[in-house]
Amino acid sequence: MHLGDAYCAIGDFERAETTYVNARAHDVEHSYYVHARLCAVHTALGRREEAVKAVDELVAISRKRLVPPAFIAVAYLGVEDYDEVFRWLDKETTVQLATWAIFPWSDPVRSDPRFQTVLERLGLPS
Repeated sequence: MHLGDAYCAIGDFERAETTYVNARAHDVEHSYYVHARLCAVHTALGRREEAVKAVDELVAISRKRLVPPAFIAVAYLGVEDYDEVFRWLDKETTVQLATWAIFPWSDPVRSDPRFQTVLERLGLPS
């Protein structure tokens, strides 16, 4: 799973996609996170329509099962819908929110004042 994140960080989205797809098939516990990260990979590979469809699928799943709102926010981050990112982050109350403070995939929203509010909710310096 985090190997996919590493491939994304260096811009190797083809390998990231392969890694995430394999992880999703073998790691049910983290499959929602992987599903969300695939949205960014599809966007980076020029397959935005596929990425948006994946976001919609994850939101639909969340209506039937518990999907951490932070993971849905990750999916929206992948399609660069920052208003939805923060709408879903506002719903998050678990430790999943802390990942936003440390993972590099949150870089696109770090300069947004709403991100500072997220950090403050965690008791972290902005």
